[in-house]
Amino acid sequence: EHESAEYFRSKGMSVVLGEASFVGANTVKVGDLVYRGKKIVIATGSRPRTITIPGTDEVEKSGRLYTNENIFTLTTLPRKLLVIGAGPIGIELGQAFRHLGSEVTLVSNDSKILPREDSMLSSILFERLTKEGVQFHFNKNTVRFEKGSLIVLEDATTHEETTLAFDAVLVSIGRVLNTESLALDKAKIATDDRGKIKVDAYLRTTNKNILVCGDVAGQHQFTHAAELHAGVIIKNMLTPFFKKKLSADALSWVTYTTPELATYGLGEAELKKRHTPFQVLESSFEEDDRAITDDARYGYTKMFVHTKTKQILGGTMIAPNAGELIQELIMATTSGLTTSAIFNKIYPYPTAGRINKRVVANSERGRLTPFVKRLMRFLYSLNW
Repeated sequence: EHESAEYFRSKGMSVVLGEASFVGANTVKVGDLVYRGKKIVIATGSRPRTITIPGTDEVEKSGRLYTNENIFTLTTLPRKLLVIGAGPIGIELGQAFRHLGSEVTLVSNDSKILPREDSMLSSILFERLTKEGVQFHFNKNTVRFEKGSLIVLEDATTHEETTLAFDAVLVSIGRVLNTESLALDKAKIATDDRGKIKVDAYLRTTNKNILVCGDVAGQHQFTHAAELHAGVIIKNMLTPFFKKKLSADALSWVTYTTPELATYGLGEAELKKRHTPFQVLESSFEEDDRAITDDARYGYTKMFVHTKTKQILGGTMIAPNAGELIQELIMATTSGLTTSAIFNKIYPYPTAGRINKRVVANSERGRLTPFVKRLMRFLYSLNW
């Protein structure tokens, strides 16, 4: 109810529904009316990318082709669900339907699931999905649909064909930005060779009075990323002499599978790209008491820490409720906290969050060199 036109109107906003397009540098047309704005924000979002292989029309007409936007209209459970794509949406919904009882087969032209995530942790999730009965076909190109209930795959290396039967297809091969109907050129808004809007560090387009927010910014496509963009835009509108640049260094995200795979802050690749000196603190959940009682000993966590300052820079975790367990670590990366903030915290026993202290404590033990141990023995002896 709080995300409707009526709600926003009740808050004093003017809401006009219809297809909008620019007709000038500071004017937008909707229907027969033209609206002017000193500042204009494009927040048109994105939509699921469609699949265009031969036979797609027949599958779509038969009501068997779905995306994450319309699959929730299903009223009966498909016996065989085919998922095309191994990104977060395909993995999340594929597992959900497997839990509901569908036979789930996932097809990807990549070599693994969640290619943007840490390989070690995504492999843990892959093993659990496999044990649950999800079938995978990697390095396969989708060639064509046949008879409205079959798909033909081609091996990317051998070019051998495989045919799979399905009752429903979920297409999760990425998203397309909603900009085609905006007539961006009329507002002097430049795009790159892929049609993506060119944006500066302040989320401004080449027309400095027009900004972008959310998916259409072409960066992280999360609802909370739009919240981050909105915060930057609003601050800069209210404090024009103290503009703030967009920074996604502390951004986090969660793949909502069972278990969850959660990532926060800067990753290894980005830290290496920036030549930031860092060390990897890592730990399994194997000896964590809460993980033992919760049957979650498969869990694993990595934390990236600045070598000199011990500031927590980022990390990743796979575990039940990992998205909740990383909340204090998100706070740490946002506030520039060091590992001592975690090490000195007393966690109630046996909360799941103690795993964060465990990974730091394991690192602290590594500092107990033979020399340090001898020194500690000497200092202890002085008390007697």
